[in-house]
Amino acid sequence: MVRLSSRSARHKANERGAAVFVVVMAITMLTAVGLFAAYSATLVDQAAGYDRLAQQTQKLAEYGLLTASAELSSGAAQDYVGQMMAAAKPPADASSKPPVCASNMGHASMPCYRITYDALTEKTKQTAGESLLEDQAGTVENVVGSGDSRGDFDVELTEPMQVTLGVAGSELSENGSTHFNYARLTTTTFANYRPAGTAACTNAVATMSGQQSLRAHLIIGPIQQ
Repeated sequence: MVRLSSRSARHKANERGAAVFVVVMAITMLTAVGLFAAYSATLVDQAAGYDRLAQQTQKLAEYGLLTASAELSSGAAQDYVGQMMAAAKPPADASSKPPVCASNMGHASMPCYRITYDALTEKTKQTAGESLLEDQAGTVENVVGSGDSRGDFDVELTEPMQVTLGVAGSELSENGSTHFNYARLTTTTFANYRPAGTAACTNAVATMSGQQSLRAHLIIGPIQQ
């Protein structure tokens, strides 16, 4: 009897050990599943944040391109083309440097002209009395959205080319000694979306910056020759 009782006790002890092992394994697996689910949710949040940042920066770049197109269509095309061609000439003062555009870097002799956000917003203030970008209250300029993120852009005009084909709606015959034609410009917009101050993590939300560039060909004019 003693021998049987001892064997039964050892058998029960082994069963308890197996049960504890199964429980520990189940808890471990459930913990791993929970951690993986939390990590997957974090990746989804990050992907959504990256996609939102990309969309905002792209829309800002498109806004810059449309603003520059409106500026060139306001009768200022002649002036901008003149400034482009003047910037391509060697400066009279050897100490001064000609403007360099990022879109044709390495080709200093190529005509280029940069229209900054400040210049475009000043033109908008003169015509419409409003800034290009401002907060909902209209008290802080250069703010995108409702948070502490700011955005701006620069537009570079390069590669002026004379358009030989007639543009729809333009006159085909010459008017006396005055000659008009149209020009094609390559416009490159560089948009920047960034935190208003130092990038930080607030309420477990990180503020990031993004950049986007768009390029388009615009036909502007009429330009007097």
